[in-house]
Amino acid sequence: MPKTLYKPIHWTTAVLLMSSLALVSGCSSEETYEFVPVSGRLTLDGKPLSNVRITFTPKLDGDNIIVGPSSMATTDADGRFQLVAANKSFEKGAIVGEHRVYFQEYPPAVEDPPANIDPAEYYDESLKNSPVQTFTPLLSSELVEGLVFTVPPEGTDSADFEYNSQ
Repeated sequence: MPKTLYKPIHWTTAVLLMSSLALVSGCSSEETYEFVPVSGRLTLDGKPLSNVRITFTPKLDGDNIIVGPSSMATTDADGRFQLVAANKSFEKGAIVGEHRVYFQEYPPAVEDPPANIDPAEYYDESLKNSPVQTFTPLLSSELVEGLVFTVPPEGTDSADFEYNSQ
């Protein structure tokens, strides 16, 4: 038998090594989730609310601390939104199940001032004349804590939230 630079591996070592590789390759640190489309509309007194960030966060499931990624969207001028997952793939929708729903209001966007106008005066005047939405104060912490939406297995285009100021 010719001499080699390496020792042959015993068959039990080879079997252990192969089974370990199979086990490790079968387990992934990043879980996969099934997302379904979720869209809807946000209104106050029948009028659409724009520039409101809506976040759906999966509720804890017993002892399972990580249920899945949150999904979020910002409402358009008509109060409509379409959720997108807050993960690396930015998949459209949310995972199936119960979610806590949170709202965060953004101030209206202000365009850059023309070159011949003082920016301080322009922004001050723009903010004075912009409509102010008073949605956030209507959501007490009690309401926010209790707001739950169940995403069905087939998804939904009716994730509508209608509020009244009275």
